[in-house]
Amino acid sequence: MVAAILWLIFCLALLIGPFVLPLAAPVQLTIAAIGAVLLVLGSAVFLVTKLYVRTRANQAFVRTGRGGNLVVVDGGALVIPVLHEVVRVPLETIRLDVDRLGADALVTADKLRADLKAQFYIRVQPNSEDVLNAARSLGEKTFNLSAIEELVKDKLDSTLRSVAATRTLDELNANREGFAAEVKSAVEADLRFNGLTLESVTISKLDQTDTKLLNPNNVFDAQGLRRIAEITQQALVARNEIERAAEEARKQKDVATRLKILEQERIEAEAEAINKTRIAEAAAEEKARVAAVQAQKEAEARRVQIDQEQQVSQLEVEKERRLQEARLEADRAAWTLLFSAEEAHRLAGEVVPLDAHPGGRNRWAMTIREPLGVIAAITPFNFPLNLSMHKIGPALAAGNTVVHKPATTTPLSALALVQLFEESGLPPGALNVVTGPGGEIGDAFVTHPGIAMVTFTGSPEVGVRMRSLAGMKRVTLELGNNSAVIIEPDANLDAAIPRCVTGAFAHSGQVCISVQRIFVNENIRSEFTDRFLAATGKLTLGHPHDPSTDISSLITIPEAERVEHWIAEATSAGARLLAGGQRRRATITPAVLADAPETVSLSCREAFGPVVTINSYAHLDDAIASINRSDYGLQAGIYTRDLDRAFHAARRVHVGGFMINEVPQYRVDNMPYGGVKLSGSGREGPRYAIEEMTEPKLITWNVS
Repeated sequence: MVAAILWLIFCLALLIGPFVLPLAAPVQLTIAAIGAVLLVLGSAVFLVTKLYVRTRANQAFVRTGRGGNLVVVDGGALVIPVLHEVVRVPLETIRLDVDRLGADALVTADKLRADLKAQFYIRVQPNSEDVLNAARSLGEKTFNLSAIEELVKDKLDSTLRSVAATRTLDELNANREGFAAEVKSAVEADLRFNGLTLESVTISKLDQTDTKLLNPNNVFDAQGLRRIAEITQQALVARNEIERAAEEARKQKDVATRLKILEQERIEAEAEAINKTRIAEAAAEEKARVAAVQAQKEAEARRVQIDQEQQVSQLEVEKERRLQEARLEADRAAWTLLFSAEEAHRLAGEVVPLDAHPGGRNRWAMTIREPLGVIAAITPFNFPLNLSMHKIGPALAAGNTVVHKPATTTPLSALALVQLFEESGLPPGALNVVTGPGGEIGDAFVTHPGIAMVTFTGSPEVGVRMRSLAGMKRVTLELGNNSAVIIEPDANLDAAIPRCVTGAFAHSGQVCISVQRIFVNENIRSEFTDRFLAATGKLTLGHPHDPSTDISSLITIPEAERVEHWIAEATSAGARLLAGGQRRRATITPAVLADAPETVSLSCREAFGPVVTINSYAHLDDAIASINRSDYGLQAGIYTRDLDRAFHAARRVHVGGFMINEVPQYRVDNMPYGGVKLSGSGREGPRYAIEEMTEPKLITWNVS
């Protein structure tokens, strides 16, 4: 078939090829004619050959033998030349079956073998006396008693041993018929390949009186069956001996295994006893350790509580702060320190993708953040503990050292704080405190070459002076505010009014982001003002150590006199004093004014006292414009249910932080905190302060 296909391709190439190549027309026609003639002749030869083979093949049935290397022909011997010459079957792999033919077939096959001058195998299974005699005269193999005895003996012996190797004696005795059938099947398969038929062999019934025959042609007699029975019995005896030996070995192995198991159990029992003892000892040690740790924690908690109470008392004494406010500040300072400690774990740079540029091929880069060095921290009086912690905590977390200058009026908290740091294991010199006049010390800080950065919270006048003297030093400033809040006509007054009262008068107004200006839409001004005055009237003036006190004294009498003067200035300019404003020594009753002009001090400067102004507006943009005309820009807020208007104001108001449905006094200690314009520069809050107190360094390396 392959040759025919190749011939066809060759002829087609002759037919088509000339017309593809650039040849002369006569040459093309000549080559094409030759190709056509060869194609016709080849087709004729292929058809004749195929017809001849099919005709011959119809005279006999050809089948492939075991393994695919033996061709067996049942029937006419004349098909052998066809197999050999046309189909190319080697003669030595051809076997001619003549078991169902007469003696004449043997003679014909032998003559054909002589004509071919080659050998092929003629298998003879005599089915008559004349065929047997003819086969013997030709010397062909016949299956006599001796041949089948040897075949069955070998097969039975190997099969019995194979089965015995995979069966126990109990299994063989319990299923002798099944074992006999298994042996019979194996022997019969081998005999069938060699041309025999084993109709019935039942090993358990083979004896001297058995007359069952091996095939229906009565070639074998009872003597052959007895020989098979003897062979089978010998195999069974050998199998029994093997099984007994195996059983004995198994018993010995079981004894050895049992001894090993007992020894292993003994070892495991001893190990378990030792482990229990060790576990009990370890549990006792752990219990003692836990008790010691718990006792240490309780002692530490008591010490921290004592320290915190001492700080609270210190705040009450040096600032005459209300007890609730002092406790709140001490708690906030602890949170600020905790946030700073957490941010120390996150102090990291970034990977720079240099390979984005052709010149950065095979190069890597990263940034790291390094501490600046010595940080000078200057803090005010109003929150002497927490505002100090907002500078000291991030500076130490970033790896800097600190020189702290507390307010002249509140130095005791700073001194107690540095003592706590020292007791907690802070290295000597990492935190230092300098007390004294603010002007002299501040100027020394900003001009000293050993100080890398100054962080200051205080008045705008001092802050601007420090920045002008600092030169190339890094400076962060928090300089106060005159915070404003907008009340829209759809605002929730039940939520807004209590928060505005607290935002205006908490800490007696001495907060950088205290509510100082309230802009109320003209449609709700009357209702808001009445309810605000009613809530303000419920505030209690008293001693700072009294838990029921809401309003206490200012830091000094001169500060109270200044606030009193500003109130008088506003009323002289046309503002209406709706409530409060009376001074007794350093205490001023909560003051509420209306319609204060933008030019008076209460509107354009930081009051830092218990005073608030209420003005009305017609349009939201009018209120936004009034807020933006201030020189300050720390924080502001708005109350409204309309998010579009809320975010319109948030984007338009020029401040460092904008609160929606909250007063501008709102602050938690991990948020960024800082302002624009005269309110300062830079940001506080541990994470953001650490960024101010470190600088990035670039590191690159060539990896090629």
